[in-house]
Parts: sequence; C-alpha cells; structure tokens
Amino acid sequence: MSTIDIVVNPRGKPIRGLPKEITVSTTSPTSDIYNTLAEKSGYSVHRLRINKGADGSLLSNGSETIQETGLKAQSVVYVKDLGPQLGWRFVYIIEYLGPLAIPPLFLYLLRPYLYFNFEQLADPSQLQVLVCALLVIHFLKREFETIFIHRFSLATMPARNIFKNCGHYWALAGVNIAYWVFRPDSPTATDALNPLLYNGGLALFVFGELANLNAHLILRNLRRPGTTERGIPRGFGFGLVTCPNYMFEIIAWIGIYLLTGLSWSVLLFIVVGTLQMWAWAKKKERRYRQEFGDKYKRYATFFANVSDYLYTLNEGQPRSWVSVPAVRHAMSEYPHSTYFFFLSAHALIMEPRLSLTTHVLDPTRLQTLMIKDQSIVPPDSVIKTFSHTTAKDVELVITQDAEDLVPDSYIIKQGQWARFFLDVWYDPLYRKYNFARAEKHALDHIVQWHATVLAKLALIPQRTINSYSKDSPDASSDGSYHEGDFVIRFNGCDAPGRSCEEEMRPYYSMWQRNTAS
Repeated sequence: MSTIDIVVNPRGKPIRGLPKEITVSTTSPTSDIYNTLAEKSGYSVHRLRINKGADGSLLSNGSETIQETGLKAQSVVYVKDLGPQLGWRFVYIIEYLGPLAIPPLFLYLLRPYLYFNFEQLADPSQLQVLVCALLVIHFLKREFETIFIHRFSLATMPARNIFKNCGHYWALAGVNIAYWVFRPDSPTATDALNPLLYNGGLALFVFGELANLNAHLILRNLRRPGTTERGIPRGFGFGLVTCPNYMFEIIAWIGIYLLTGLSWSVLLFIVVGTLQMWAWAKKKERRYRQEFGDKYKRYATFFANVSDYLYTLNEGQPRSWVSVPAVRHAMSEYPHSTYFFFLSAHALIMEPRLSLTTHVLDPTRLQTLMIKDQSIVPPDSVIKTFSHTTAKDVELVITQDAEDLVPDSYIIKQGQWARFFLDVWYDPLYRKYNFARAEKHALDHIVQWHATVLAKLALIPQRTINSYSKDSPDASSDGSYHEGDFVIRFNGCDAPGRSCEEEMRPYYSMWQRNTAS
C-alpha cells in the first residue's frame, strides 16, 4: 500500500485548523480526504467542498479511490468552507409546515381578526372548506414524501436557504393564498361556482397529485437506500418531459386555481413555481445528458409553422424551401438534443416502437446500412459517395429515390457542421437559382460539389426511413412501402389529381393500431 502527500490550500476565507498537507493511501476512497480534513478543521464533512488544483474539478466525497482521481504526490487540493449547513429533509419539513398550518388557521381561528372590517362575517363556505382541505392534503402529501419517499443526492444545503424556501412557501403558498381565497368577498365565499371550474379543478387536482406521487416513487426507486447513484427514470410522464413530477405538480395547482374561481393569488404562486421548476428541469436535463450520454434518449416533437419562415423567401420562391430554416429553428429550440429527424408532413411513422438509435444511428448498424460508391444523383452521376467514410464520420443520414437525394426524411446531428450545412443549403444564391425542384436539386448540387458535405453524409437504403406509398412516383427499385417499414411517405400527394387524405386513409388505420399497441 503506497501513500502520498497532498498539499491543502483554503479557497476563499481561511479555515481554522486546516492542515497544509495530509498523507493518504492511494487505495483509500476520496471520503478519507474529507473525513481527515473535517476532523482537523472541526467542521462537518458536509460543510467542506474540495476541488482538485490541476483542473478545478470537484473531488467527490465517495468511494472512488484517490488513485482513480488522478491525484499524485504533492498534488494540490483547494478546500472551501460552504458555511453552516442544514439537512435537506429538515429544511423540507420546515418549509412545508407553514402552508400546511396557515390555511386552517386563516379559515377558522384567525378569521375574526383578519377580516374584522367586514360588518357581517359569515361562516366559511363549503367551497372555502374544500379548498382549505385540498391545500392541507397537498402539503401533508409533501411532508409524507419528504419523510418516507425522497432520497437526496446531497445530505445538506446552506442554512441560509431555509429563509428563502420558507419565504416562498409560507408567504406565497400560505399567507398569500389563504388570505385572499378565504376572504368573505372572495369568489370562493359562494358555493355557486361554475360547474366546469368545480369539476375540472377537482379532477385536475386528483390526477396531478396521484401522478406526482407516482413520479416520486419512480425517482425513489432509481437510488438504492444509502447511496447517491442515479439511474435513468422511465415510466408514466418521463417520456414526455424530463421532470414529470414538476409537470404534475403544476397540473394539481391549476386544479386549485380553477376551484378558487381563478384567484390571482393562486396564479401568482403557479407562475413563480413554474419558473423555478423550469430552471431546475433544465439543469436536470443537462445533468442526465452529461451523466448518461447516449443512454439517455428522450424524444421531443417540433411542429414547424410554414408562415414563420415565409418572410425569408423572395417572391416566387417555392414554399418548400422553408423546411431548411425550420430544422435550424428546431436546433435552437433544443440545443441539448444530439440528433434531429426531419420528416415531411405527408408521412406516417408506421412503427413507432422502433428506436432511431437501434434502427439507424447505432454505429455498428449505420456502418452496415451505408451505401458506398453510389452515384449521388441516380442513375449514374459521376460524383459518388465516398468509400472510406465510416459511421463515426457521419453527421447527415439521408436516402435517395430513383431521381434525387430526398430531403423530406433525413437525420442530422447537432453541431457546428450541421449549422454550416443548413446555412449553405439556404444560401440566397441557391434559392435565387431557380432549380427545377427547388431545395431538392440544390441539395443534389451541394453534395456533389462540396466535399466537406459529402464527407459527412451517409446514404442508406430508401425504405429505412423513407418508404414510398404505392401511388408515389420516383420510388427506387426497392423503395416502396412494405408492412413493418418504419415510415411511409406519400410523395407528391398534394399534386393536382391526387389526394393526400384519401391515400393516407388506409395506412392511417394501420398506424392507429400500431400506436395503440
């Protein structure tokens, strides 16, 4: 067993008792460094944050060995005093106590004193009693989850946070809502609430609370007791958003908002809470992607509105061009997404159970799909796909039919190259050139005469992501739809004499069966 000396420096204010150097075993866990420095300084390990001097990265208080962290003899670590700490569970319990106790206090015990200026103070209405009960149920559930369900990745938080958290819940969810909703002149003071608001609000509250509880149970089971390790959350709601527990929380509060007759005080709490949860969800999304990489896949849909981009076209230029800035727009809306699958409106995903990763993007799979030494423009253009391109080089996956490359169904990888490619494709010079097939022929031209584009392109069999219906012209020799294909496209169905609706109808029934299964 070898030992090394590590140089210790304070970061920020001096820490009394902090040694200038400690000796540790290279096979010991990093938690030994925390425990040693905590013992020497007299501080809790939770009050210390240790960063490596070499790259500034955080040294975790865990089971990773010191050797695995890259620390060597005379390596420098910086220790920061995070200040007084409180346990997460304790802070949660205290912050929820306020809005748990305040509503019944305001509705009953303090009612004569709060509303003393009303000449006749009637008893609380049944609706006010119901709203009070729902608020109590909500925060009782929060307390229950805090004590019995939540598992925290960190043991403590800065003690000052308790004032901020309590201010939010005690003031906004407690005093603010209770005072205005339980006033004798509040819309809730009468039991004649619109039935749509009453029934809809109650339904949303019950659904939101139960779905939120389910999401918390799923998150709990991602961690083994006593550990901070995480897994990828899957289950009801997690396929829609990163944090469905936040989404269901908002739904429950919208239910309360309806039941209070659209009280502005409840709306204020919803808006403030939504903004905070949105910020937390963005951070969690980034953390999932950093931690799990390609294992964390979540699909989002972006429906482009053609009218949003028409101003970029000159008079007489085909509207089909706007598909290019639409993809650029999607990339800006979803900056953390790795891949974007563009699919025209005249198409159906017939096998939604197929994953784009396993079906196309997995490097081994993509390598087998790539068609090399193939003429870019069928049947025999001089410029062909490169024979030396490998799956790891690819940033654009596309198919061709019997006539051209097909820009109505393709996959592009987020990044600098993609932005360059889309900007070149949408260059005003190409749009002004009046290609016979607009953006399609422009793409043929760019791929053939720009090696930087061709070098990143993977041409794959048409039916992989772009099967044509039987009425579609220009299908390649094996490009027509077969049952089980991923996508069916109705190429040119908006042409005179054809009807997209009629052609799609029989396949739509099949699509409904596939999506329901």
